[in-house]
This record gives sequence, C-alpha cells and structure tokens, in this order.
Amino acid sequence: MLFSIVLPIYNVEKYIRESLESILAQRTDKDYEVIMVDDGSKDGSGLICDEYAEKYDNFKVLHTVNQGVSAARNLGISESRGDYILFLDPDDFWAPELMETVAPLCDGRDMVLFNCADFYDDTGRTAVREMYPLPEKGESGREYLERLAINDCLPAFYMWACAFRRDFITENNIKVDTNFKCSEDFDFNMQCYLFAESLGGTDKCLYYYRQHSLSTTAAAIHSDRIMTNLILKEKWYRKVPKPAMADLYICQTLLLADLCKGEDASEPIAFIKKNRDIIDVSQHRNFKILKLLYRVFGYRRGAVIYRKLQHITKG
Repeated sequence: MLFSIVLPIYNVEKYIRESLESILAQRTDKDYEVIMVDDGSKDGSGLICDEYAEKYDNFKVLHTVNQGVSAARNLGISESRGDYILFLDPDDFWAPELMETVAPLCDGRDMVLFNCADFYDDTGRTAVREMYPLPEKGESGREYLERLAINDCLPAFYMWACAFRRDFITENNIKVDTNFKCSEDFDFNMQCYLFAESLGGTDKCLYYYRQHSLSTTAAAIHSDRIMTNLILKEKWYRKVPKPAMADLYICQTLLLADLCKGEDASEPIAFIKKNRDIIDVSQHRNFKILKLLYRVFGYRRGAVIYRKLQHITKG
C-alpha cells in the first residue's frame, strides 16, 4: 500500500464530506487507506466518519476523547500501514491529481513537497500561494534548509503540504508535540527536515486550504498562543541561526498587536526581551522601522503602531 491518509477530525460536519469526497475523486490506481481520527466531536462528524467506514473497506475511523489535533495526528501515524503518510485537514480538500502527481516523486524519498492554494469559503475564490523553492537533486533536508535560509527563504511548514515516508517518521521517532496548541506543524516539519536524507517536490497546486471563520488561524490571539509561537521560533532559530529564521521569529513578536484587549502581555514581552539578540540579527528592510518602534515605544505598542503603518501603506 502506497499511501496512508490521516485526518484529525473535530466538529467539522459542515465540511468533512467534501474533504472525504476529494479523496475518493483521486485519479489514481494506487492502493491507499484513510484513517479518520474523530477527536471527540460533539456534532455529527463522528457519524459521517462511521458512514464512510461502513461504505468503503479502505476507510477506518477511530473515535477518541478530545485530546487535540496533535494527539489525533500521532494516533493516525501509529495506526498507518502505507509506505507514505499524507495529512488532510477535514475542512480542506485535494485537487483530483494529488496522489497521481505525488506517487512517482516518492520513490524512496523521505519527504515530498507540493504547493497549495487558499480557498475562501465566503466567495469560492482561490489564490495559489507563492511556492517555496523546490529541493535540488540529492539534497538532504538540512542542506535544503541551509540553502533556503542563506537566500532569505523558508520551506513548507505545513504537515498537509508534504508526503512523509512512514518508516522515516517511525525510525527517527518523530512525533507531533502535544504540548503545543498551535504551530505544531512547524515543529514537526522542522524535525523532519533535520533528519531527512532525501527530498522531492513539485510546484503543482494540489491542496486547497479553506479560509473561514472557524479556521484555527482566525482564532482570537491570546498570550499563551503568542508564547507558543515565540518559543518554537526561538528554539529553531538556535538550531538554524540564519537571518531568515530570525525574520520568522520577529514576525511572531507582531502578534502582540493582535492580543485580546486588556490581556496581560508581560510573559511574552519578558521572553522577547530575553531573546532580543534574535531581533537584532534580522536585516530585512521591512523590519528596520519595526526595530526602531520597539526601541522607542516598547514591544506591544510598537507592534500596534507598525501594524497601523502597514495598513496605511497598503491602503
């Protein structure tokens, strides 16, 4: 069996049929299995999973108590039997040629990357994301990271934008860290890049990421979410100390501008002060004004002013 497709599912009855049907619509003759991890859904998502598991022999559902997307993905990985693992979030969907495009690129490689587009739920509009540079022939994950960082670029940080060789994941004991409630994709993929000995990829747009009001990225910004992002980006900057990684870290400091009104920002601000050397490393022209604002107004107010300046410039 070539592919195991893992879906972490929680309260998505509005979208899950479209997601599952996009798997069934694949133009492929390759064997695959679908592992649906129902993470304690309170709506009809679990019943829909049962329906597909009863109808299709290669669809399996696992019902669990709610533990979060990271635990659900880890369970899916542990239950998988395919040579490669693909991840699909249950409110997103695939292009019909995803599997037939990715399959020949696998060929023993540890990771295969592909492009995606944002699908806007309110209008039906799609926007293809700018593709990250593709891996070069014979390039390891660490070499790929180094090359991109030197050229002020970053790779794909989404689990659903890659196919992973299952034995590569299990042999290196790579797991989704359940301690993090956001940016867990980033941490997982960075682990994979550092272990991967061979990469492949295509610039074809094969994954459609649904933008809607229930998306995780649309959730309110709280202090703990900012701390998670700061901790992870600082951790990986220390492992890959390049300006591009510093830029990624400084982007997280801007989340202070989105912090819920009245919420205490002392913890993330203390963390930023402790790691101010990372901000100093950033040489990106867009952040020169931001660094000045931080020095003059402090981190939270400086982030708010910078965001307002961005809005005025774009307007």
